[in-house]
Amino acid sequence: MPERGELIVHAGFAKTGSSALQFWLDQNADALAEAGVRYPREGISAAEAPGGITSGNGKSLAQFLVRRLREPGFERRVFRKEFREKFLPAPGERVLVSREQIRSFDPELLRRFKDQIIPEVRLTFVLFIRDIYGSIRARWMQAVKRAAWTESLEKEIASFQLNTPDRLKDLVAVLGPENVRLLHYDSVAGDVVGAFLKTIGLEGAFSGKVARAPLVNRSLTDAEARVLMECSAIHRRKDASQRISDHFMEHYPDRAVAHIPDPAVITALNERFADEIRWVNDNFFEGRDVFSAGRVGAPSGPARDASDVSDDQVWREVALFLVEKLAVRLERLDSKRPVRRKQNLV
Repeated sequence: MPERGELIVHAGFAKTGSSALQFWLDQNADALAEAGVRYPREGISAAEAPGGITSGNGKSLAQFLVRRLREPGFERRVFRKEFREKFLPAPGERVLVSREQIRSFDPELLRRFKDQIIPEVRLTFVLFIRDIYGSIRARWMQAVKRAAWTESLEKEIASFQLNTPDRLKDLVAVLGPENVRLLHYDSVAGDVVGAFLKTIGLEGAFSGKVARAPLVNRSLTDAEARVLMECSAIHRRKDASQRISDHFMEHYPDRAVAHIPDPAVITALNERFADEIRWVNDNFFEGRDVFSAGRVGAPSGPARDASDVSDDQVWREVALFLVEKLAVRLERLDSKRPVRRKQNLV
C-alpha cells in the first residue's frame, strides 16, 4: 500500500520571521521539489512582490479556515476543487503551504478541512513561537511602522493577552500532538530557514550550506521608532508612516540593534503568564525552560553588532526624504503649468 501524502502547513505565529522564510521558500521552490517537498506558488513571486513580501502561498487555505478573510462569493465547493487540484499531495508526496493568517483558524473549520477536504492525506502544522516580550514589541513596532501608531510600548504590554497556548491546544485537539511541531523562534532566529528545514526532515537534503534568508521587513531602531511616532502624532496618516518606514528599510537595510528590555518588565511578564509558559514547555519542549517572557539582559530579537543611530541623525534623514519628495512634486506641478512665452516689445 503506498504511503499517504502529507500536507505541511506553516502558520506563523506572528512576528517569527515568516516573511523571510516565505521569501526563501519562493526563491528555492525548484530545489525544494528536488528534495521531495512541493511548494506551489500562489500569486506573484517574491522577486516581484514589494519588499519581497509574498505572505506565502496559503491565501486560499486561510480564507477557508478564517471566515473573516473570505472574499465576497467564496464557495466551499469551488475551494475544495481548486485546492485539491493545486495542493493535494499524491501518495507519498509532500506539499508545503505557508501563511501567517492561518494561525487564526476556526477549530471546527480546521476539522472539516482535515476530514472532508483532504481526508486521504496526513496534515501537519509547523509553527514558531516567540518569547512574550519580543512578540509584544515586534507587534507594537509593526503598528508604529504601518499604522501610524503613537501609543507607548508600556500601554501595549499592559493590555497584551497571550492566546498562543489556546491556539496550540486547539491544534492538538484536532490534529493530535504528533502532528503539531513547535519551534522556539528566539533559539533559532539566526537561521530560521535551517531550523524549519530540519523540522520537516530536509536537514542535509541540500548540497552545501543552505543560503540564509534575507532580512525582510526589518524592525526599526529605537531612534527611528521615536522619530516616526513623533511624525505620526502630527500627520496621523497610515500611508505617511508606511512611506517613511519604507524609506528607512530601503536605504538602511542592515541598520538594526538588539533591544535590551527592562529586567523588571521581563520578571513581571514571567509571573503574569507563568501557567501558560509552563504548559507550552511541558507539552512541546519536554519541560525544559525554553519558552518564556524573555531572558533578563538578553536582546528581544536577533542580536546585531550595529549601534543605534541618534535621533538627530534620523530627523535629518526624514527631512532629506521629505525635501526629495517635495522637489518631485514641484517638478510635476511645473510640468503641468502652461508655458509663457516672452513677447518682444519693439
